[in-house]
Amino acid sequence: MANCPICQTEYTENQVSFCTTCGWDVTPYPVTFPGHIPDEFIAKEKAKLNWAKQAWLKLKTQQKQLKEKQLASQQQLTELLAKFDQFSQVPSQQLTESISILTQQLAIIQQQLTTATAERQQLQTQVNQLNQSQIKYQEKLAQEIVTPQTLLNFFTPINEQLTTIQTQLETAKIEEPIPEPPPSLKIKLREFSFVAVTVNRQGQIINSQAQKAQDFLEDLGNNIILEMVSIPGGTFLMGSPQGEGGNDEKPQHQVTVSAFLMGKYPITQAQWKRVANLPKVHRDLTPDPSYFKGDLRPVENVNWYDAVEFCARLYQYTGTPYRLPSEAEWEYACRAGTTSPFYFGETITSQLANYDGSKIYASEPQGQYRQQTNPVGEFSPNAFGLYDLHGNVWEWCADPWHDTYARAPGVGRVWDNQNDNRYQVYNVENLVKLLLDGRTRCLRGGSWFKNPDSCRSANRLRYSPGYSNYSYGFRVASCVGY
Repeated sequence: MANCPICQTEYTENQVSFCTTCGWDVTPYPVTFPGHIPDEFIAKEKAKLNWAKQAWLKLKTQQKQLKEKQLASQQQLTELLAKFDQFSQVPSQQLTESISILTQQLAIIQQQLTTATAERQQLQTQVNQLNQSQIKYQEKLAQEIVTPQTLLNFFTPINEQLTTIQTQLETAKIEEPIPEPPPSLKIKLREFSFVAVTVNRQGQIINSQAQKAQDFLEDLGNNIILEMVSIPGGTFLMGSPQGEGGNDEKPQHQVTVSAFLMGKYPITQAQWKRVANLPKVHRDLTPDPSYFKGDLRPVENVNWYDAVEFCARLYQYTGTPYRLPSEAEWEYACRAGTTSPFYFGETITSQLANYDGSKIYASEPQGQYRQQTNPVGEFSPNAFGLYDLHGNVWEWCADPWHDTYARAPGVGRVWDNQNDNRYQVYNVENLVKLLLDGRTRCLRGGSWFKNPDSCRSANRLRYSPGYSNYSYGFRVASCVGY
């Protein structure tokens, strides 16, 4: 139970919106977090305060009018008394009648004066109550209105505690556990052969080595196959060393990655069209979004939300938990055991990747600028058997953006402060969470129109998850055991 701040009428909280006696708005307001005042509450309180001020002014005016009436009544009384004195000399009967009339008039005036005095007292009481209510609301608003300083006062102790805990963890050298992969789906791997090459700073091939790896073929129907390469687990240095790259690629730090599957190529337009025609999970997909057409070209002009929906449909259709790779998984898979700027070596050439070859990175000669995407798999792969990681299209990763690698985890999972499984399995529940997340996301690998520096293994790009253009694509990953 509570009392109306105006007339003190008792009412039941959360059951009435207005006082039944005076009509005052007693609707409670929602509080999102301590110190938060919603805009609609502030507007309502301002309206109340304006109403109270107007009522107060009106009552003041009525009080002034009543006072003037009181003075007028007193003046009439004075005049009547003067007339009474004048009539004291008239004959007794006439005097008696005059006194009787005057007495009646006096009684009426006294009654009016009494009524006016009572009304004045009542109005004065209401004015006092309004003044008190105004003071209370002003104090309440002054205490509860959120300002930058109150927010700083609220969050500063929390940030200090987090910093202390982080320092203790770093001092104790507590390593975060490597997440276990999901149970095996007993996929059948096959062995395939390829040749990986290495170049010097002049772009000349100095080593060519035959390699073997294993992959898994996912049948998407309509004679369309998705090839997934088995990436062994391991530890690598993520980021760029001093003298290479920007601050967002530092500090270079050690990361341990569990074994996983990675798409041999970026998702092609044929694969996209097939999956885009599968039943929707949560979001509509355009069947043919690409600017540069070709079934074997990488799909482009897709945003991060589109890529997540694609993975969810693929998972729903195949039963294999496909997803976007984490940044750590992408760079680990791209480097394939190398520490050089590119998995080819110290530089890159337009005979090895699709980028703006008119620009040079080291001492290599100028090359070709194709000004469009090319079909996947036309250039040499890295030592893991993955193609087109340098150039062609930028590739979306799962991670929200971080400006640097300060306090980055030492394991290869998605770097997010929310401890849930939504980045591992894109089911309907997790998909809804991801598609409502508006944080900036990461892209890797460079593209057909970017300079060679943008194609480095450690290079990073940030963009809104809802943004797309004709150089943004992706490849899929999975944590399937085997």
